[in-house]
Amino acid sequence: MTNHEAVLFVKRTYPNQSGPQRLARLFAIQDIIDFDVEFWVNTPVYEHLEQFVKHGTSVAEEHFEDSMQTKEHQRKFMEATLNISESMVKYAQIHHDLKKRSER
Repeated sequence: MTNHEAVLFVKRTYPNQSGPQRLARLFAIQDIIDFDVEFWVNTPVYEHLEQFVKHGTSVAEEHFEDSMQTKEHQRKFMEATLNISESMVKYAQIHHDLKKRSER
């Protein structure tokens, strides 16, 4: 499977919908391009998930002060944090599906 085929598969299979799916799709496509699809699918998914932790930490550090202003800000901050976790699950699903497809 080529990188181009892998990117098309991700775009077709995972539409640009929810925030978590959009983030997972973005990271997956970027990783396919950066690492090459064959390397990416043959690397255990847990090795790729550190980037979500770094992204979450960056977002948290940038917006933590704002999140303390009101209950609404706290709720949005909590939702954003949960979205990153959901993105990790979706990213792992994309990785799994693409690995299965590449083994055909």
